[in-house]
Amino acid sequence: MRTSVDARPELQLRDASGQTLVYQLVRPLEASAKVDAWYHLLVDVPAPTNHFGGANDGAPHPPFSSMAMVVSAGSGTTGWVDFDEINALDSFSTTLEPAGLPLIAAEPTASNLANRLAVNVHGAQEERALDAAHDIGFRAVRVDLLWANLERTLGTYDFSLLDALVDRLASRGMRLHLILDYGNDLYPAPTAADYAQTTVPAFARMARTIGARFAGKHVSYEIWNEPNS
Repeated sequence: MRTSVDARPELQLRDASGQTLVYQLVRPLEASAKVDAWYHLLVDVPAPTNHFGGANDGAPHPPFSSMAMVVSAGSGTTGWVDFDEINALDSFSTTLEPAGLPLIAAEPTASNLANRLAVNVHGAQEERALDAAHDIGFRAVRVDLLWANLERTLGTYDFSLLDALVDRLASRGMRLHLILDYGNDLYPAPTAADYAQTTVPAFARMARTIGARFAGKHVSYEIWNEPNS
């Protein structure tokens, strides 16, 4: 099958008890290089991601009476899904031996994928965590900024922890992917009348200040945590 990047397809099977078993169809990593890439998915029928109606126990009760594909468009208003073949397998076995197979060459656009892999770390001031990330092969560490921790006094930023983290990463040949996220109790909450006039510009000032401070230090940024979810 293939999908638009923003599409969120799921398979629904209705069993003999009248229960609907739901399976989220997650786009695999190997299909990330091309928006319109075709890919194969194997659905494990005994392991639904959700269920409702009928026996409502999450266990399949064959035979199945119907199958449906349901698609939502995520944060957008449109999305699409194509699929060209569906097979049902009573059993699945293989004698695949990965060590004996030749490696498939990566596409040119993915040739430096290792340098773009990052791991999310909590408590990244710990040397052990950074050493483990480096030894595994990651070259970037993703960390929450937490605006409230950076600006504890109105208009004053404490960069001591971030400065130390950037230096620790640089000493390991690694870089920081920083999430500019969340609110700050020093400023009006989203429900306040002056939120847009006060808090949003303050967040923008904080972001500009960070960008200027770490310019040239290979820091990348994510605006808000998981904005696409």
